[in-house]
Amino acid sequence: MKKKIFFIITSVTIIILAIYTIINAEQIALEQIDMLRQTPIENSESLIAILEKDGKSMLIMQSAFIAILNLLGLKIAVKDEVMEKKGKMIGISIFSFLFSNSSLLLLTAVINFIALLFSKKKTNSEDSEKEENESQKAEITENKEIPDIEYQKPSLKERILALVLVVVYCSQLFIHRIIPENATREAVYAIVISYYVLCFVIAIICFSSTLKRDFKIFKGNFKAYFKYILPRYGFTYLIFIVFNAICLSITNQTTSVNQAEVNSLPLWFSIPIAVIWAPIVEETLYRGVPRRFIKNDVGFIILSTLVFAFVHTVDEENLFNSIVMMVPYATLGGLFGYVYAKTNNMCTNIFLHCLQNSIASLLSVLLIMTS
Repeated sequence: MKKKIFFIITSVTIIILAIYTIINAEQIALEQIDMLRQTPIENSESLIAILEKDGKSMLIMQSAFIAILNLLGLKIAVKDEVMEKKGKMIGISIFSFLFSNSSLLLLTAVINFIALLFSKKKTNSEDSEKEENESQKAEITENKEIPDIEYQKPSLKERILALVLVVVYCSQLFIHRIIPENATREAVYAIVISYYVLCFVIAIICFSSTLKRDFKIFKGNFKAYFKYILPRYGFTYLIFIVFNAICLSITNQTTSVNQAEVNSLPLWFSIPIAVIWAPIVEETLYRGVPRRFIKNDVGFIILSTLVFAFVHTVDEENLFNSIVMMVPYATLGGLFGYVYAKTNNMCTNIFLHCLQNSIASLLSVLLIMTS
């Protein structure tokens, strides 16, 4: 009971501090800028520039992330499952520490972490029986393989809807023509956001029946899918890092043009696009659309990989750079295509794409914070 009350208090405290930061984000960002100006450090000018541009949005996103995590921690504490889910609670404390933006929040996260490390579960017959049941349940889950979903020949309507999504997505090639030369920054964002929302809605509509079916299967077999995805993603991501470093060296770049364009966007805009929009729209487009026309797995993987790599490198400085930079993107695209060919489940790919972009976004935020 004491542990339950303690972790409820610390979770609520962190949530309150995070909400306070969200409400006062602008003021806190200005205070950080003033502090840097009064006590300059190495790279203080670049840090001030970052804070002036994205300080408020960064604080809001960091605090919102911390609040959501600790709402999960609060739920665990209220159910008195802290010791049963100690790993999750430690993970929440670590991420709260990493994303802390105030000394008080940092201190609370550290206290939570230390308390969890030294907390021990009381053993009794009831707990032993519960652990045994959970162990047996885990064994059953671990032995469970991903469902074998057979390829279903798409109808003419589904193929037409797939082409509609392609047309809507490609309309971005002409979007600059409807933006007046003297348009304000707010007007430009309004037009661009409208385009992204339209693509998102059309993607869901065109693949609604597929997404509904696949989500139910994916949700019911999440552990099996996760166990299937994780090792393949981890191995491929290591290859991607190596290829990316080699290709950037060959083209004399520090980052790809696609990534540079993403980095130039404000975080409040780029992160939702990367973590929510791209996994759904790009997976329906790059995997869902080709699959509705190509049944053969090898042909489908090759086509979806090439399209994915081409679209992400088409803006490179020259043809040589585009061809070279296609290699790392083709590595990821090949993995996405392979996973979809093997699972025939769109939600598996959406989850994998979300995982990839979340890691990339997290690394970008950490790089900005430590630069």
